[in-house]
Amino acid sequence: HGTAVTRFTRFALALTAALSIILSWLFTPSDLPKGSSAGSLSSPSPSSSPWRAHLVRAADGDSFTAQRADTGQTVELRLYGVDAPENGQPYGQASRRSLLAMTEGKILTVSPVENDRYGRVVAVVFAAGDETSVNERQLEQGMAWYYGRFCRAPFCKDWKTKEQRARAEHAGLWRDKRPEAPYEWRREHRLPR
Repeated sequence: HGTAVTRFTRFALALTAALSIILSWLFTPSDLPKGSSAGSLSSPSPSSSPWRAHLVRAADGDSFTAQRADTGQTVELRLYGVDAPENGQPYGQASRRSLLAMTEGKILTVSPVENDRYGRVVAVVFAAGDETSVNERQLEQGMAWYYGRFCRAPFCKDWKTKEQRARAEHAGLWRDKRPEAPYEWRREHRLPR
């Protein structure tokens, strides 16, 4: 049953992102029927409609700068629902390289969820050619922790399961016997999120 829900969630996110992109290509905002927008198709309850972008640079395994395809604006992004090791932590650079491998040179679909207190857009991000989000891939590959404190969307349960599976398989950072969670490392080093 959980696998079917995961497949449905992935399909629904990919479909809504694709439909939003198609609508944005076909219509300008003034062409859309009154009371509707491309954003009304997206999930999970984003603050604005999905948009296309490309990677400019990656700060770490869950934060990066992207340039919007529609406006040319550069935007600071953070992956929703995951917390990757910081650059000074074990696996910090491996997590950053993992993010780069999934996003560099690819068209990204960014589905905003909210803005964080640092002004970053917190989003679910898909790389062209992959129906699974970059967020979820980081969990599957053991390159990030599930950030349950901030992951409240219906699919977050599935993401928690992905982290548990990565732990059981000793994938990525889970090869360490006692990896330190990024939020604990930041507290110890007095760093902001």
